[in-house]
Amino acid sequence: MGLLLQRFRPDGAEPVPLWPAAFPAFVWREVLRDDRVTVTVRASGRHARLRAAEAGRVTDVASATVDGEWRYEISATEATWYWVEGDVDDVTWGVDEDLSTPRVTAVVPTFRRPAEAVAQTRALLAADVVARVVVVDQGEGLGDVPAFADLQSREPDRVVLLSQHNLGGSGGYARGMLESLRWPADAVFLSDDDAVIEPESLRRMVVLQALSAARGRPCVVGTGMRSAEQPELLVALTERVEPRRFWWGPADGLADPLDLAAATTPAEWHRLLPTRRADYAGWWGALLPPGAVTDIGLPAPYFLKWDDAEYGLRARRRGYDIRTLPGVAVRHPTWAAKGTAAGWHSYLMHRNRLATAAAYRCGRGVLLDSFVHQVKHVLSLQYATADLWNGAADAVLAGPDTWLGSDLRDARATAEAILDRLPPPGTGSDDAVPRAWGRAVAAARAVAGLVLPGSTSPAWTTRVSAGELSWRDGLGADRVVVDAPGGAAVLERDPARARRLLRDTLVTHARLALAWPRLTRRYAHALPPLLREDYWRRVLGLDSDG
Repeated sequence: MGLLLQRFRPDGAEPVPLWPAAFPAFVWREVLRDDRVTVTVRASGRHARLRAAEAGRVTDVASATVDGEWRYEISATEATWYWVEGDVDDVTWGVDEDLSTPRVTAVVPTFRRPAEAVAQTRALLAADVVARVVVVDQGEGLGDVPAFADLQSREPDRVVLLSQHNLGGSGGYARGMLESLRWPADAVFLSDDDAVIEPESLRRMVVLQALSAARGRPCVVGTGMRSAEQPELLVALTERVEPRRFWWGPADGLADPLDLAAATTPAEWHRLLPTRRADYAGWWGALLPPGAVTDIGLPAPYFLKWDDAEYGLRARRRGYDIRTLPGVAVRHPTWAAKGTAAGWHSYLMHRNRLATAAAYRCGRGVLLDSFVHQVKHVLSLQYATADLWNGAADAVLAGPDTWLGSDLRDARATAEAILDRLPPPGTGSDDAVPRAWGRAVAAARAVAGLVLPGSTSPAWTTRVSAGELSWRDGLGADRVVVDAPGGAAVLERDPARARRLLRDTLVTHARLALAWPRLTRRYAHALPPLLREDYWRRVLGLDSDG
C-alpha cells in the first residue's frame, strides 16, 4: 500500500468517533487513479465489521476476528461511505500509488488573543506535514508572552512571528501569504487563531490536494467547521455563493447544524452530500496548493468578511476546484458565539458583500435581497443593524475610490462610529409575554406598529439569546430582550425611527438600482489591482525584497 489516505486511532477523546473514522468514498474516488482501496485493521483478538452505506441503506461488507492485522479491498465506486465497527486499535485506508506530497506553511493572523495564538501554533507544530507556522500579530506583544517565546526558542526554524498594525483578517492573511512566497514549493494553510485542527485532518487535506493536482485539477481544500462550544455539532462543510442573491450558504444540506452524535451510522449523514459545486473554502481552515498565492493573488482588502468568499470565486475563475472532505473539520467558535453577524461587523459584512457582487457583475437580485432583509430588520426592531446596513449601502454607492483599498486602518472605526451615533439599547428586563399569535398576525402587528404610538398594554415582550436572535423573534413585538455574555439588552419598538429607516432604505436601494450598471463596471475595474503583490507591499510598508 503506497499512499495513505486516512488513518484513525481511537483514543476515547473524540466525542463523535465516527466522524474521523468513516471513509467518504464519494470524495476520494474523484481523485483516485484506480477505485481500489485497501482498508487495514489492527486489533488484538477483537471482532471487526466493515460496513458500507449507499443511498441511505447500510450493508455489511465483511467481518473478521482480528488478532494482529486484517486487510480487505473495497471499491470506492460501490458505496458513499465505508467504516469499521469494533474495538480496534487502528484503521487505515490506502491505495497502491506513489505520490509525493508537499510540506505546509501555515498562516495564522491574530489580534489580542495570545492564549488562542499559542494553542493554535502549538497544535500546528504537532502536525508532521507542517514545515512552519507564520503568525501575524496585529495586536502587538505576542512575542513577549512567555508561552509563545518558549515555542520560538524550541522551534526557531518553524515559528515565524511578524508584527504589524491591525489591518483585519485580510491584512493579516495578506502578510502571511507574502511571507509564504519564500517557500514556493509549500502548500499554504490559512487558519483563524481560534480554530483548532487535528494533525491527521491536515494530513488528509494535503493528500487529497496532491491527488487532485496529479489528475490535472488543482484545488483549494476546505475544512468543515464544528462548534467549539458543542463539538458534536457540524456547523458548515461545503460552501457556495448563490449567484442571484449573492449570499453565502451551504452547497449541501447543512442549512442547520448536523448533530453528528445523534446519527448511529454515516448513512444518516445524507445532508453532507453536496447538491451544488463549492465556490469557496472558509478561512477558518483552507489549504492552498503550492504556487496558488502567485497564481491567484492576495486577498481583497476588505478588513473583515467576504475576503475568503471572493478568493474562492477568483480561484474558480482561474480553473481551481474547491473541495471539502468529511471527517475533516476545525473546532471553531460559531458565528453566534463570536457575535459577528451583529454589531459593527455587520456593516463590513454587508458593504463587502455588495462590493464583491458589483465586482463580479451580479445582477440586481442582490439589491432586492438586501432591501427585503432591511425591511425584516426594521419590522423586527433590529434598528441598529438596519442603520449599519444603510451605511454600508451608502459606502458602496459612493464608489470604490472612496474606500476600497484605502480604509484598512479605519474600517472598524467607521463602523463603530455609526453605532456611536445611535440611541443605546435599553437594559435587561425579566418580564416576557409568550407569543399568542401566528406569523400573519405578528406581521400585521409589526406593520401597524409603524404608526401606532408607544407600546400597547400589556406589552408583547420576547426573550432570546444573542446567538439565536432572528427577525422572526421581533416580528410584531413591542420589546425584545436579547441575552448576551455582557448582559441583556432591550430592543424597543420606536415607530418614528422605524419609519425613518424604511424611508432611508427605500431611497438608498433605489439609487443603488439606478446606478448598478455603472457601479459594477467601476468595482470590476477597481478590484484587480488591489489583489496584487505590489499593492499589498505598499500597504504593509515592505520593500521590494520583502
